[in-house]
Amino acid sequence: MDSQETLEAGETGQQPLVQKAGGRRRGGTNTTANMMIALPFLVFLTIECLFMFLYHFAPIVVWIVVGIILLGGWYLLTTGMEMQSEAASVWYKSMGMVLGLAGVLGSVAGHHVYRQHIATAWFYDQHRAYTNVLPTDSAASHADAGVITFAKGSHVDVTQSTGYRMGPLYCAAPIMDSGSVNSAEFWAVGVDCCSEVGDMWCDDVKDANSRVGSVVPPDVVSWLNLGAAQDYDKFRAAVQQAASQFAIIAPADPIIVRWTSSAVPKQWGQAILWALLMAVGFLVLCFLFGMAVQFFTNRSATNAKAYR
Repeated sequence: MDSQETLEAGETGQQPLVQKAGGRRRGGTNTTANMMIALPFLVFLTIECLFMFLYHFAPIVVWIVVGIILLGGWYLLTTGMEMQSEAASVWYKSMGMVLGLAGVLGSVAGHHVYRQHIATAWFYDQHRAYTNVLPTDSAASHADAGVITFAKGSHVDVTQSTGYRMGPLYCAAPIMDSGSVNSAEFWAVGVDCCSEVGDMWCDDVKDANSRVGSVVPPDVVSWLNLGAAQDYDKFRAAVQQAASQFAIIAPADPIIVRWTSSAVPKQWGQAILWALLMAVGFLVLCFLFGMAVQFFTNRSATNAKAYR
């Protein structure tokens, strides 16, 4: 009798049904882990893109989106704490935490990329490019410049450079030509690339073929938009110090540039590279977090089965 019942049970397919149910559980767990990886990564990437392409024009909109994401993460976290089902509770709490983390880290990464690269990139896109400019031309007539290509014979007079110490050494030297006497409207600058007096090697100032100046934008500071990470006021102090040191007449608002050999600023390329590197780093973090959640979910399910 017992053998017959066992055979009938096997013939009715009860064992395959148990295996199928187990397969569904594993599939569900894998789906949970995949969501734990993909959704926060997409949130992180979206926030980075908002800072890169929208923050310059509508910072309040970006912060509102970040706030909504953080509130959504908080809602999932608190909802999970009130759930009776352990599996559901773990999922909601884990997703809430990782979404909140994506909102915070995405904002930090996006704002860093904006400050270091994007603000300057937008500055160049929105300002004019001048060519064949003489160093003796008026700085005021080029106040809307983003990139300036100077006339042949223009050079940075490194012998009249000075370094202004304010933590790092802020360097400045006048841009001259054969017609310059004791005045300079345009100045080349850099950080930690000069001696205290009389020598400078910032960017391409030593390259005799370089004649391009990428204008250093003034800082734009507000509670919503902290602007470019440029030390504009410190560069101006370095210019004033050099002008005083060598009796050079400088305007109240000189044009301050980085002296390069290329008329194409590289901020966009650098911004995209940094954004991708940080996104990949966050993806690895999401993967580790998703695997950890899958492990604890499987262990909870195993413990619950053993208890039953």
